[in-house]
Amino acid sequence: LVSSFPLLYTMAERRPKTLEEAMHALTNLRVGVFDASYLHLQDSGCLVLFEALAKGKCRESLRVLYLWKNNIGYQGIKHLSKALSNLPKMRELNLFRNRIGDSGCSFLCRSLSEGLCKQLQILWLGDNDITKFPEDVLNVPSLQRLYLNHNKITFVPPEIGKLDNLIVLDLDHNPLKGIPEGTYFLGMTKLPGWGRDLFATKRPSHSFVGHGGSSSSRTSKRNWHRTGAVPCNR
Repeated sequence: LVSSFPLLYTMAERRPKTLEEAMHALTNLRVGVFDASYLHLQDSGCLVLFEALAKGKCRESLRVLYLWKNNIGYQGIKHLSKALSNLPKMRELNLFRNRIGDSGCSFLCRSLSEGLCKQLQILWLGDNDITKFPEDVLNVPSLQRLYLNHNKITFVPPEIGKLDNLIVLDLDHNPLKGIPEGTYFLGMTKLPGWGRDLFATKRPSHSFVGHGGSSSSRTSKRNWHRTGAVPCNR
């Protein structure tokens, strides 16, 4: 990967400091990882940047896109979704600490469920004022890691078990009220050294099972209430 994309780490380490620098890099460089965080893009800047993203030399190489803390809202997500349609190899999208809300989250996840970024494995949507679990994300089978921490989600649908490839679900710092009766995580064991409630499972196929699972393989509802992120090791 490094030999194929010699600027892969360079562009991640030397993050552009202005929108102009970001546009120049996207237009002229063939990179695998691009960090456009902290540029204060807002929705208007998203339109300009993502047009360059869709037309630039990195279309066939870009795999990871960081967009931390850019004040991106619903309109910005619409611009982003249009640009992502031209990025077939995208594997990781990080939108942590923006303001996409339920409407932006729903639009993005619906676009992903309709075939946008078919290779996407990692999606970061933490700290975005999301109050509802994005059920359209259940139709993104390639997803392996989903970060929804620091939001306002209270409920997780049992259909989360449909995501056979999911190995991490992060719901830390959400006012969770529990999950539907008969839905449990398998084989929880606490991970050392993380400093918060993180649990791992060796799940055979799903993170959840119904009442048919043995009592030794379940975590209690009390544990679910205090469980934030759920890394799962198969």
